[in-house]
Amino acid sequence: MTSKKELLQGFHENIGGEYDEGKLGHGPYLVFPYKNWAIVLDYHTVHAGNSNVTYTRVRTAYKAYSPLEMTVKKEGIGFKIGKAFGAKDIEIGDEIFDDAYVIKGSDEFVISRLLNFFEIKSRINFKTSFKLKITKKSTMGMKACDGESGIIFYKTGRLKHEIEIINLIELFKFILDELVELNVALEDKPLTEIRKKK
Repeated sequence: MTSKKELLQGFHENIGGEYDEGKLGHGPYLVFPYKNWAIVLDYHTVHAGNSNVTYTRVRTAYKAYSPLEMTVKKEGIGFKIGKAFGAKDIEIGDEIFDDAYVIKGSDEFVISRLLNFFEIKSRINFKTSFKLKITKKSTMGMKACDGESGIIFYKTGRLKHEIEIINLIELFKFILDELVELNVALEDKPLTEIRKKK
């Protein structure tokens, strides 16, 4: 099996990004600088009982102009049952997208605008379980500084195809730009440090 290090080094050689070994227990990472932000890709392993679960994880932080909480995830059978009993989520007015994903959040208008942006919506095309979050809360190993928020994507297993990684990094770039346009994010460099340095 190809190691995390080998996969990330291969992506570095073929699609770019800065390879970072990190430090013991944290890393390696692939870092994609974008404007004043840093988009960080890694494979994160969580110990659960007698087994380990590895996630493909992408994270970035931004200075928040206004607070926003959002979660987009693949709809499962549990939520379909919940809907039958009146459970609600945000709908963006796209029937195919609304049927495929569960959307929760703090500002329905802003979230609908964000997810209806073609360059974002077209890149949220994951066929299996995943979560995409915008939050100021500590999530998936990331804790944002005061006045800052994080964008976090995670999916069980290792994404191994270059086109999938390119799609994810482009998704984050478009989300950051659109959050600025929607007066949710500032373009200033955030203080939150995502990767653990040597």
